[in-house]
Amino acid sequence: MGKSAFWMFLFLSLFQTPTQNAIGGNDISVKVTVDHALMTIGDQVNFQISVVHAPEIEIFQIDTQDALSDFEIKSTKDFSTKKSGEVTEGKNIKLTSFELGEYVIRPCIVTYRTQNGKTESLKTDSLYVTVQSVDQKADPKSDIRGLKGVVDFHSKFWILFFITIVVLGISGILILWYQKSRLKTSHLESLIPVLSPHEEAYKFLHQLKNSDLLKKGRFKSYFSGMSEVLRRYLERRYEFPALESTTIEVTRALKEKGIASEQRELIRATLEFCDFVKFAKYTPSVGEVLEQDKKAFQIVDQTKKEIILASPVKDTP
Repeated sequence: MGKSAFWMFLFLSLFQTPTQNAIGGNDISVKVTVDHALMTIGDQVNFQISVVHAPEIEIFQIDTQDALSDFEIKSTKDFSTKKSGEVTEGKNIKLTSFELGEYVIRPCIVTYRTQNGKTESLKTDSLYVTVQSVDQKADPKSDIRGLKGVVDFHSKFWILFFITIVVLGISGILILWYQKSRLKTSHLESLIPVLSPHEEAYKFLHQLKNSDLLKKGRFKSYFSGMSEVLRRYLERRYEFPALESTTIEVTRALKEKGIASEQRELIRATLEFCDFVKFAKYTPSVGEVLEQDKKAFQIVDQTKKEIILASPVKDTP
């Protein structure tokens, strides 16, 4: 670490611990803190993000995933309190790192709905954390290193021999496990009847609808799952690679299959909405979620292939 960086983080440690940043308006504010700006490798740091808001405001999501991607998360605990007409809620997260260096806790994003029904978001400022070695003379670019001199092989032959034995042993275990898994899977597949395309689609759409993804604010995962279920259904129903195709390619393929324009438009609009949530990180309203759930089931209802069982023919006397 250079001298300038050292004095900067010494200043943070002495005068700004815990490090914190706050941002927001009168009705809502968000604050992030860490109890140590300078930590020893392997130690834990307490990171907290807290949102203070009026009771009329509804918090949808507190997103810390990207902000803490450079650290190992040991535990996460949610909290919520109400006092003096204000609600305070957030997360307490214990972090650690086993790599030396200077790190940035990037901005966290809080998505909420105002009392007027408008969806908005707040973004916190960045925090800076330095991970230092127990040995202050260690190379800053180094990581925790293994012990040296525990085993001293006097010949490269014995090293290669040992590695070969280990590789062969692991390979044998993996082969036995794979064969056992194949036998078990083939046995189960012989017992479980294969669902038709629309039966499978109904099953997974109901599972998705009854999941806790929306409750946790994981809209991207929810609509990614919806897109995958519908594309798999279309692939099995009309026999073309819908899972590997773009929404435009899916619509073009359905037109070539002779699907009516009304059904094509319904499929296109639904898949495009799923893509918008997945790639543009759009947060849909409750009404939009319910509408897309309805459209997903309508796609299967309007395009499923009915299996008509032939009636037995009576012998004429």
